[in-house]
Amino acid sequence: MLSKSNAKREMKLKYEIYQESGVTEYWLVYPEEQAIYQFILNDERQYRLKHMYANDDIAVPHLFPELQLDVNEIFEM
Repeated sequence: MLSKSNAKREMKLKYEIYQESGVTEYWLVYPEEQAIYQFILNDERQYRLKHMYANDDIAVPHLFPELQLDVNEIFEM
């Protein structure tokens, strides 16, 4: 989770570190908006937004397609 005071800087730094390290998938989770952004590393080693999940969506990890996560249940906690 990103701290509110420096969220933009943290997000940029994490993006660069993940990309350089070859992390193939990462999600940004926004609890207050109850939204999840799923990013996938493409062949050019650049992230692209694969999906935005919210409300009644079922989130499916790119790396584990058999896993299905109910977004409403995630934000119930």
